[in-house]
Amino acid sequence: MRIERRPRHILAVYIEARRLELVRAERRRRSWLLEPPEQHLLPEGESLYDSLSRLNLRPKASHSTALILFLPRSYYSFGREYYPLTLQDRLEEALTFDWQENLFHDDEHTLRFAAMPVVGERQLVVPIFSLSLEVYEKFQQALGAALFGSFTIIPSALAYPAVLDGQAQGNGQSAMRMLARLLGPSEMEVHRYLNGAIVDSFLVHRQAITELLFHEMLRALATDNETEAGDQPYVELLCSPAEEAEEGVRSWIENGLAIRSWPIEGSLLSRWVQDLVAQERARAFGSELRLRPWQPPRILLPLVLALACYGVFGAYQGYTCKKLARTAIEVQNQRKQLEAQWKPIEQLQTNISKLKEQHKALAEFDQQSMPVYELLNQLTQVTTEDTWLDFFSLTNKELQIRGESKSAAKYLSELSKVDGFTNVSFASPVSRNPSSDKERFNVRILFDIDRL
Repeated sequence: MRIERRPRHILAVYIEARRLELVRAERRRRSWLLEPPEQHLLPEGESLYDSLSRLNLRPKASHSTALILFLPRSYYSFGREYYPLTLQDRLEEALTFDWQENLFHDDEHTLRFAAMPVVGERQLVVPIFSLSLEVYEKFQQALGAALFGSFTIIPSALAYPAVLDGQAQGNGQSAMRMLARLLGPSEMEVHRYLNGAIVDSFLVHRQAITELLFHEMLRALATDNETEAGDQPYVELLCSPAEEAEEGVRSWIENGLAIRSWPIEGSLLSRWVQDLVAQERARAFGSELRLRPWQPPRILLPLVLALACYGVFGAYQGYTCKKLARTAIEVQNQRKQLEAQWKPIEQLQTNISKLKEQHKALAEFDQQSMPVYELLNQLTQVTTEDTWLDFFSLTNKELQIRGESKSAAKYLSELSKVDGFTNVSFASPVSRNPSSDKERFNVRILFDIDRL
């Protein structure tokens, strides 16, 4: 989507036979503010171009001011071309192809454009406007258009529909309207509109062939209206209340033509400018006009709302992220403080665990310990003076002793008598020690701890 740079100021000029009118307008945001119109009378004997140069028009801001000239019918040409309805979708292509045939002048020295077509029952009526390039350049030089941001010439035939409001048609008048404006004592421009769209435009001169043609056209229109609507056509002559009383206007009305005066209060040029700034695009000679303040497309509001929601959501996420970061820093600081307080407690818990393991080992050892003292006491009571023990081993309820005795068998029998010794036997054969003349024995004893 491309947003075009549109003018912020307008200088509109309308010229007639011996007078011209100026209207300035300034854009304030999305509306236009029109200044009061200025009217200038052209001196007798002075050319129109010299009078325009003498005005020395200047823009308020050169790059943002649009110069608009409204030209009467006497300066431009008008024609109509007819195309089948089937070409409605390709009308621009057909017009481009037929420009050479649709113009009355050399295409290289002529500015031209086509107005909005009028759709008929079987065909399209395309109004075509043309202007001599020489005339365009003369007005461009006389008005000092090079100082302005853009220069546009609008035919008066496209400006008059601004005065056609719904009130006249609501009163039961036909959709076909003919508007006229005096350009001089003996010259009048007439424009025919159908539902507000231009259909025909011509000049009427007194005592000339055009007046006769104008009579014939009114008779033809009267015949058509009698068969269709029963209304007699007439021309509405636009004029101010002061002009209505002038002899020039009354002479046309009293000439037997179907002409009625239509007094217009206020400036006609101001109405044209107000209607022009309300249009999205205006067709004219020169630079294309786009005066209506830029309106955002309908889809832009949902997009802006969506972006706003995303922006709010992003801001909330950013705020939440920063808050979480601060919370993380606080938690880390608290963790460091707790770690400093927890380390002594953790050391104590480690020591307690070790003590518990040691206590458990001692308890298990206590449960598995042998009554060594009781065994030694029993052996001491049983062992006589002629018996010596030099080896004592205690493993898993088995006692093994070695020594010497005068009678190993007698000592074995004494051991068997001890309460708690369940099985007493020699672990190896008895042998004699020659040096001590005693028997050497190796006895294995199984015992019951509970009975000792």
